[in-house]
Amino acid sequence: MSTHTPIDFSIDMGRLKLLGVLDPRSPAAMATFSQNQFSSQERLFFSLWASRLLNDGVFKIGEMLTHKGEIVVNAHIIISGELDADNGAKRFTLGPGSVLGLAEGLAHLPYSMTVMAKTVVTTRILRLDKIDREIPKMNAGIRGICRGAVMRTLGLNNVPEALK
Repeated sequence: MSTHTPIDFSIDMGRLKLLGVLDPRSPAAMATFSQNQFSSQERLFFSLWASRLLNDGVFKIGEMLTHKGEIVVNAHIIISGELDADNGAKRFTLGPGSVLGLAEGLAHLPYSMTVMAKTVVTTRILRLDKIDREIPKMNAGIRGICRGAVMRTLGLNNVPEALK
């Protein structure tokens, strides 16, 4: 039985809009970005939002993005909208900047929570099959950063085989 204590995570989209960031590829957004007016979290979000290498996902209200225990095929970076997430112990409200399934997918573990769209949600999709092909090609330092981030995010004590 899950508790209903909300734990929220979201990039402050209102702040980004006040800075003129409505389209991450617009001249106004690029000027704001180049003037270093973003936090590191906002800069990463902005870069992923603007990337032409990632596909878009759109989910209707009530549509499931992930199911706890299922194999991760795609990870999602939330660009807009609000989601309900439940890991079996806690319920979360997630918004822009949240990442679903990346740590689990890199570790070859199943999704750790069930996530459903509360509003219309747009995401940037990271295909895990493509990422899996690139991990062995990464230099040891970058692979180590990924390993550390995955272990910290998932609370693991041992290095996942996929990241050794």
